[in-house]
Amino acid sequence: MINEVRSQVLLELRDAIKKLIKLDRFCRLIPQVGTNLVYAIEEASDFSDVAAISGRIISCIGKPVLCGYVVYGGSNFLASVVLEAMKISPELRSAVNLRGNESIAQTLRDMGMDFVVISSTDVKDVCPVTIEIEESGEVHRAYYHPGAFGVEASTTILGEIPMEIVEIVTELLEPV
Repeated sequence: MINEVRSQVLLELRDAIKKLIKLDRFCRLIPQVGTNLVYAIEEASDFSDVAAISGRIISCIGKPVLCGYVVYGGSNFLASVVLEAMKISPELRSAVNLRGNESIAQTLRDMGMDFVVISSTDVKDVCPVTIEIEESGEVHRAYYHPGAFGVEASTTILGEIPMEIVEIVTELLEPV
């Protein structure tokens, strides 16, 4: 039963990644550090319970390219966001990181997303979104971090399943 659940999570994540990289203009949302999409099993407790791309989705000559494999434990930063979010909202088991800028932030606001801007702090080893969730005790559906010294501006979106994230990204691309 556990292996079936874990296999299903991998399958759903792979399907969502395939759709994501086929989206027209998706490269416009890929940050320099690349994009990852993660999906945790229910009641996930550590990184080994969160499936992710072992590398990233990058932009190469204007096309999204998957670099890596979908595996458990393939992410630390984005997986930490989901694990922290699940402590408060266990249904939010998936997340994606995208390029961050005011235009994307405004589009998310216009879409009516539950959205928060994170202060630009100098963070080295922990994802700023994870810190925000932990310190505030609240989970939002989207976060914008304007960047800091050595930290690229980013947008993080949380959802219940990876296909929900793909739908949000699709809507986000409409006005871009």
